[in-house]
Amino acid sequence: MAATRMHWNEDSPSPEPLWTIVPDIAVIGAISRRHLLPSTDTSTWGLTVTFIGERSFNKAYTIDVTTISLVESYVFRAALPIEPGDKVRNEVATLDYIKQRTSIPVPVVIAYNSSSEDALGFEWILMEKIPEITLHDIWSSLSDTSKVAITRETASYTLEIRENCAFHEIGGLYHNVEG
Repeated sequence: MAATRMHWNEDSPSPEPLWTIVPDIAVIGAISRRHLLPSTDTSTWGLTVTFIGERSFNKAYTIDVTTISLVESYVFRAALPIEPGDKVRNEVATLDYIKQRTSIPVPVVIAYNSSSEDALGFEWILMEKIPEITLHDIWSSLSDTSKVAITRETASYTLEIRENCAFHEIGGLYHNVEG
């Protein structure tokens, strides 16, 4: 089933995956509602799914949950079956690992599915949305002091990873699975 969700474009200089089926926004909304509003009376809540972009392996959506006085935003990312079962589990475990060992801001994972054998037909991650500003868009308007501060903060993150996240083998991170 998962193999029919993509095929490889052999005509490009380096083969790249192509989506053959687009994730269903209604299904993304239903999954998000189930995990974000599991036991709430949602009659006064709104949930909106908006496509925000894609790269070769992922399509990303903003999930906005609206109440009378508040809008909370989340990110839902659907993934092609590259390394089925492992890619999403590895990404979730890596986010947890970085959060536990550094001060680098990473999103909290609300829910995920590392199988494409569900209603959506793709592996996915639902996580909190970290407010974003694209550095490229504001760099020219920043003062030299701000640029130095951003550069130092970025360098400090690199040092934290070097000091706290040492690996001595090639591989991926995964949560322990009991069973």
